[in-house]
Amino acid sequence: MKPFTFSEDQQRIIDINLQESVFLEGEAGTGKTACAISRLENLLTNYPGYQILVMVPQRSLGGPYFDFFRQQLNHSGSLPSILTLGGLARRMVELFWPLVSKEAGFLHPTRPPQFLSTETAQYCMEKAISPLLDQGFFQSVVLSRNRLYGQILDDLNKSAIIRFPISEISQRLKSVANLDAGLLKAYDQVLICAQEFRKYCLSNNLLDYSLQIEVFINHLWHQEICKEYFSNNFRALIADNVEEDVPAAHDLIKVWLPNFDSAFVIYDLHGGYRSFLGADPTSAISIKPLCTVKERLENKIGHNDSLSNFSIALYECISQKKNSFTNFDFNDSLKINDYHFYPEMIAGVCDQIKELINSQGAAPDEIVILSPYLSDALNFSLSANLNDSGIPHRSSRPSRMYIDDPNVRAFFTFAKITHPQWQLQISFHEIRNALMVVLPDLDVVKADLIVRTLFSVKQSQEGLRSFDTITNPVMQERITFQIGEKLERIRNWIIDYKSQDPQPLDVFFCIIFGELFSQKGFSLFTEHDTASRISQITQSIRAFRQFLTQVMNIDEITAGLEYIRSVESGLLPSAIIANEEKIKNAVLIAPAHTFLMENRNVNYQFWLDIGSLGWWERLNQPLTNPYLLNRNRDLEQLWTDAHEYDANQAGMVKIIEGLISRCGKMICVNTVRTNEYGSEQRGPLLQAFHTLQKRVYQSKGESRV
Repeated sequence: MKPFTFSEDQQRIIDINLQESVFLEGEAGTGKTACAISRLENLLTNYPGYQILVMVPQRSLGGPYFDFFRQQLNHSGSLPSILTLGGLARRMVELFWPLVSKEAGFLHPTRPPQFLSTETAQYCMEKAISPLLDQGFFQSVVLSRNRLYGQILDDLNKSAIIRFPISEISQRLKSVANLDAGLLKAYDQVLICAQEFRKYCLSNNLLDYSLQIEVFINHLWHQEICKEYFSNNFRALIADNVEEDVPAAHDLIKVWLPNFDSAFVIYDLHGGYRSFLGADPTSAISIKPLCTVKERLENKIGHNDSLSNFSIALYECISQKKNSFTNFDFNDSLKINDYHFYPEMIAGVCDQIKELINSQGAAPDEIVILSPYLSDALNFSLSANLNDSGIPHRSSRPSRMYIDDPNVRAFFTFAKITHPQWQLQISFHEIRNALMVVLPDLDVVKADLIVRTLFSVKQSQEGLRSFDTITNPVMQERITFQIGEKLERIRNWIIDYKSQDPQPLDVFFCIIFGELFSQKGFSLFTEHDTASRISQITQSIRAFRQFLTQVMNIDEITAGLEYIRSVESGLLPSAIIANEEKIKNAVLIAPAHTFLMENRNVNYQFWLDIGSLGWWERLNQPLTNPYLLNRNRDLEQLWTDAHEYDANQAGMVKIIEGLISRCGKMICVNTVRTNEYGSEQRGPLLQAFHTLQKRVYQSKGESRV
């Protein structure tokens, strides 16, 4: 069933002979994916589902296809494979492992492979390079260990997806003019660590993302039996958002095209938001000449002329081009608010959202709040304000670590109290914050009083003493007997648990949540969001435990100790983000990049603190660089400050154009004199808006005093 009425251009593209290979390009919102889904529907009448491959850069971009099949209640056949490059590589390597394991250099080719997640890859990285760190590696850079591991893994991933040898990592990173001597040494150490990690993986049959891609492309794809299997099983291809995919994926698509009966490749103009992860629009466009039919969609669905004018005018201001624009009439689509302080801006934005929903009938899921980065403090402040107004909301922060979640910290704290044999130190603040999470209406003053009275940091493994040990009646009344009764319930549960054999950490989380903290009288009673989060964490712990027990021969209980140590050192939440369910009809709070990768349109956007440099400059990652580790990079030319400036300018233009093209009605831009950290920033985006305002006044024959 078609989701809506197609335009003439869309219908013409849908009706192209299925035996053709089609390259379709167009801006966001022109209906390219809708055409692909309709083509997919037609393909299913000619091919069994398992013979259709849908390739997407990341799993979230496959959402429209998953949604399509959820609506096809009458479809009784097999389903197409909706895969990323990594998913396809893992499937093929797992299937043909005996053919390539020895050739690829694995020490135990007859043993099965073990695929690493983001978490387990960082865990293994620590095991592989800790001796080097103990010798003094990376003393010239200031980085937490989790960021260090992550950036070395990123360099390895770039070598695989861009397809250059690991041995070139250091050379490419060094191709910078006026490179600091400390970084010069650090880049040599990056190469040594990358090679040590690769040796560790080959010795233990471990495959991180980079090794999965390399084994698939460099060793497996050249096997005739693999090619034959692939061509027999997949007869039709749909590749969506190829501009967000990596060169290795583009290379494969170009090889596949002559052998597919049908192909439909979609390219989003002005895309490439995942460039920091290796996305390469230049490589993607090289697929176009190999397709038999080239098409372009021009007309945006729900086109807003006012926002289009705004986009052109702002682009000229960002690019510092001479004003060639005469139509500055976009007042209905643009609102600029200036605030003195950050809390004032947050309150103002939330009030405007409340007005949109309550007075103008806007749906919450038509609204997004965007910033370059989303800190805990900003997310908490926005959430608290929206909660006070009864507005449903959700936040999306793919880079957020487990330990940043107060509920997670609370459960870790109780795990440490309940397993004294781990001998993990518990701080005063940890136990205080944990109690505030699980006990309703417990303020920081009362929680502080409880911990000072009933807890000893020197004997932290003993946990809280009994409320009954308080002999001072005034102190008991200050804490209150109601809270004292709940403290006793917690203490008795812990005592009862300790009297039995310890359970794996994931089982412990399930038990303490189910038997204690989800019960009536505790804060997590009926807290469905927290229940979902704990469930997702439990899945992550279980996967981590299975990896340690099967690969590292660590017992199940010690695996829990290793998990807590690893997460507290900053492992990234790959499992949580992958399985996170979205709240329907809710305001989205997200970094701008994250929203763009959801690839959807909204009616209202709120841009926060446009003076922040985060809108312009890339995240500081001293040991990796997406511009240097790029296929289009001229290795003979040194990277200069001018190149960095141009790249930042181009990146900001791409983000701003992407945001505007995904807005239907209004953009509310917010400036603040004093930012989140108490300082004043006047970044390039704010300067561009000042230029825009000046040009608007000049066009009206006015002057600003």
